Amino acid sequence: MNKLLKDHYAKSQAGGRSKLGRIFDFVFFRLLLFGVLYLIFSDITSSHISFFSALVTTIAIIILFELFRKFRFERFVKKYKKRLSEQYTLERLALLDPASIKSICLGLSCKGTVIVLQKISEITLDDLIAALRGINDNIVHIYSISAYSGTAQEFIRSAILDKQQIILHNPSELITATKQAGQYIGTHEAEAMLLQKLQYDQAQKKPVLKRFFTLIPTNVKRYAILGITLFIMSFIVKHGLYYQLMSMLCFSLTTLSIWTNAAKKQPDQQ
Repeated sequence: MNKLLKDHYAKSQAGGRSKLGRIFDFVFFRLLLFGVLYLIFSDITSSHISFFSALVTTIAIIILFELFRKFRFERFVKKYKKRLSEQYTLERLALLDPASIKSICLGLSCKGTVIVLQKISEITLDDLIAALRGINDNIVHIYSISAYSGTAQEFIRSAILDKQQIILHNPSELITATKQAGQYIGTHEAEAMLLQKLQYDQAQKKPVLKRFFTLIPTNVKRYAILGITLFIMSFIVKHGLYYQLMSMLCFSLTTLSIWTNAAKKQPDQQ
């Protein structure tokens, strides 16, 4: 797999977390796991044996975790490619001329008038009314490349339209129509398009120091929960001071995460 694509998939799976941030998490949590296991084993046996036992146990847990992580990553990439193909297909349909996209939809609708709404944003009630104005056919099929608003769907369900049957087709049905018409963008083509975009973004990207330590809100919760857990454990185990020190480190990372997130959002609000 291409390095750019692999990093993009990993970043997407991590919720947008930077590569350096993921490396930091990788090292920190494994060292923390070893430290906790060492303290647990040191209460049971001598320091040399406890160190070896903690090391072996940590390696075993890491191997199992990596196998599970690899399995999750492969599943995520497969689903991501499918979503990407559908997204690019709908974006391509938005640029087609109305006659071409209508001919694609006619493959699914045998009777009635076919209306296609080529709008990227959500389809509102005003969009529906404007599309239906002047249509006198008893059966009307409306296809859209985007979702319908709640008010638009409620209008179709509850409105009395002189026995006119209006059928709303969601984007997934439009995807089915493109597959039948041979207009669907496959995963390989979608991945090639994504790679081209990533290469362009990489060429345009300027190195900024703030990117080296980007922490997302998910990790704020993670560090806070871990810190509270370690602090509570310090009153239970024998070597409580070490647990308190590690909990202080977690709380420090929580504070740093909150600060970096606030600093990141400030320019966007301006």
